[in-house]
Amino acid sequence: MDERPTLVDYWLALYRRKLTIVLVVVSACGFAWYLSVNFPPLYEARTTFYVPANASPTTFVGSQFTDQLAQQPLMPMPEEKASAATLGILRSRRIMEALHADFPERRLDQLRKNVDVTIGSEFLVEIYVRDRDPKLAAAVANRLPVLYEEFHRRILGERIRRVVDTLSKQRQDINRRLVGFSRRLRQVQERTGVLSPDLSAERTSGLISDLRVELQTTETRLAAAQESLNALAQQLRRERNLYRQGELVLSSPRLEKLQGRLIDIRAELATIRQDPYNPGLPTRQAELEAQMQQTRVAVENEIERLVNSQSKLAGSVHEKLRQDLVDRTVDLSSLEASRAAIATSLVRLEEDLLTLPATTRNIEDLRSSIDRLRTLYENVNSHLLEARLQARNLPRSMVLVESAPVPERPVFPLPVLNTIVAGLVGLVLGCYYALLLDYLGRLRRQRLTRQMDRSPLDEASLPALEGLIAQWAHPPQELADDGGRSEEHTVNGQLWRISEQRTPDGHVVSRWQLLAPNGGPDAPEALPEEDYVVYAPDGRIVEMSAGYPALYPAMQDLIRVGARLEDLLHAAVRRGLVAEAETSLDDWVRQTARRRLHPERSD
Repeated sequence: MDERPTLVDYWLALYRRKLTIVLVVVSACGFAWYLSVNFPPLYEARTTFYVPANASPTTFVGSQFTDQLAQQPLMPMPEEKASAATLGILRSRRIMEALHADFPERRLDQLRKNVDVTIGSEFLVEIYVRDRDPKLAAAVANRLPVLYEEFHRRILGERIRRVVDTLSKQRQDINRRLVGFSRRLRQVQERTGVLSPDLSAERTSGLISDLRVELQTTETRLAAAQESLNALAQQLRRERNLYRQGELVLSSPRLEKLQGRLIDIRAELATIRQDPYNPGLPTRQAELEAQMQQTRVAVENEIERLVNSQSKLAGSVHEKLRQDLVDRTVDLSSLEASRAAIATSLVRLEEDLLTLPATTRNIEDLRSSIDRLRTLYENVNSHLLEARLQARNLPRSMVLVESAPVPERPVFPLPVLNTIVAGLVGLVLGCYYALLLDYLGRLRRQRLTRQMDRSPLDEASLPALEGLIAQWAHPPQELADDGGRSEEHTVNGQLWRISEQRTPDGHVVSRWQLLAPNGGPDAPEALPEEDYVVYAPDGRIVEMSAGYPALYPAMQDLIRVGARLEDLLHAAVRRGLVAEAETSLDDWVRQTARRRLHPERSD
């Protein structure tokens, strides 16, 4: 039996080939030094910044503005996962295309390859840029934080612009609705004369009471004036008869027209006096009073003309009666006009008093809508002002910690370091090569020794040797002495002997021994080639040889440790691998599984 080599043997092997090891080390160092000297230098620039965790936008309109005047220092975000989004943004195609636009002398793929972004242990974002040109490397490293800041500002700016546009449109819509409601309120107040619902109800009730009293007084005065006029007319007729027979006619179409006009003026004057809050009241009232005075003068002149047509001597009793009749006729016309105006005003006020609750509700609804729209307008206007101020003062999305200076020394190649590393690698490879040569030499010597010492075997010792080889291939299971079954089957064109036995712990061991490549009556005894499988008492495969699944190519994907024998038999039935049986297929599966798991039975 060959002895295994010791550490001393390994050391002696290395010592014997020390020149080979030294040659490999020197060759590696020389090659690394040559490459380091002749390879173009590569420079690396680094810039550092962090994303603030408390960079909230400043509120310029509101009670929080005073509290935000003295903000806390901007601190980095203490979460590496949250900072991972920053790496994605810096490595995004949008940022890289913008960087390529600033530095067109480098291709886009070169920039992507030469830029590294990492998160440091202090949660700082570190940008490393490598390039043959040190100034370009520093410029690219310093440009990336600026592009990151511009990216966030552009996104925030677009969002705030959308908010400003939305708020502006909303403010215009609210203002348009506010103007419409104000116009409707003004129209309702002008049409109904109701400025304040409480005051209008009280004032209307008072006016109705006053007009009723005034109407009664006017009717009383009108009746008295009518009686006085009738008495004067009778007396004047008697006095006129003293001069000549005839009737005194004190009416004409012009007089009736003037009296009707006087009544209309009185009615309009009474109507406008009901609205003391009308700004045009004094001017219109003066105009109507002037027209009424002119109309009264015209009525007096017409009556005097009618009377003068039958006038008598001046200073006579007839003349005095005629003058009194003219005065009473004018007073009667004025009283009738006043009564008509008062009656019209009274009817209108009573109608207004009946419709006052509905008018009041309408006015209150309009005022409530106006107040709500004014409040909403103020809120929207305040938010719009806030959005515009924030658009001019966007929050900071990054804080620059260290800008990248122009690197003076290259990061690659480093001749000394490369030479040292190459020397160590060469030493390892030289030792491995020396040990490999020693191992090959030892194998060659052992093979020669076995050829010289081996004696020929006779045919009688061959079965013992084959049994020994077969025993080595068996699984570590102790076979039972009693019971078992041995059969021969042709599988895949080869003759196999299948031996099945039960172990003391209840497991079933099935051995497959190859008898001949092609099954036939002249098959030799078992060859030293065997596969096996071990079934647990419940029918599951607990162990098998590596070549066992290959015995069933159509089932090779299902045969594995843990598979149940009945499941495999059912799968073989489904795949059409079982010929038509005398019994049902389910019975065949149960019988076959029972026979395989109980080899000691003879059923």
